[in-house]
Amino acid sequence: MASVSPPAAVLVVDDELEIRNFMQSVLEDEGLAVLGATTGKAAAQVVAASPVSLVVLDWGLPDTQADALARVLRQSCGERLPILLVTADSRAASKAQTIRAFAYLNKPFNLDDFVSLVHSGLQL
Repeated sequence: MASVSPPAAVLVVDDELEIRNFMQSVLEDEGLAVLGATTGKAAAQVVAASPVSLVVLDWGLPDTQADALARVLRQSCGERLPILLVTADSRAASKAQTIRAFAYLNKPFNLDDFVSLVHSGLQL
């Protein structure tokens, strides 16, 4: 009997509850297991308990700098952890480079682009 691997776990970190819930719902509809966090501290606790395959990270968290959080997440999940940066900031490209994100999206973003990038990131 072949074993079925569990769906990839994606962590969505965004302090805006409606946006985070929306992203989580979209990814769950794609068949992915999704965890959520509203703060950097909560995100660090999530990955300490359950390593993830990809992180969707909002740049502007109230309690943590995104670059510091990216380091913590990679310490827990491995240096190759794909991070998709989402931000309303006009300097998204340079911020993505700072945290070594594989891609970024400007808020508001196209839903198809979001789903496509998450699937691409899970293939890395």
